[in-house]
Amino acid sequence: MMKKWRKRLVKFLIFDLAIVLLVLSTGMIYQQVGLRQDAKALVPPGKLYKVHGDNMHLYTGGEGDVTVVLASGWGTANPYVD
Repeated sequence: MMKKWRKRLVKFLIFDLAIVLLVLSTGMIYQQVGLRQDAKALVPPGKLYKVHGDNMHLYTGGEGDVTVVLASGWGTANPYVD
């Protein structure tokens, strides 16, 4: 009787693990596809500049001498719009 329960428990755990792995892998694939589509569709304004070997996105506007204003956004998703 005890071995029967043990077999059922092992089968149940294996099935649950397979379902969890399937859901996680499906979510990861969905996320990657969405990121690629967003990168193609949503091009940010401005240009990328090399700063100490890393890329920094800067929006430039106006005329005259170059002035750089870094807007942290105070936790907003898009400081450019603020």
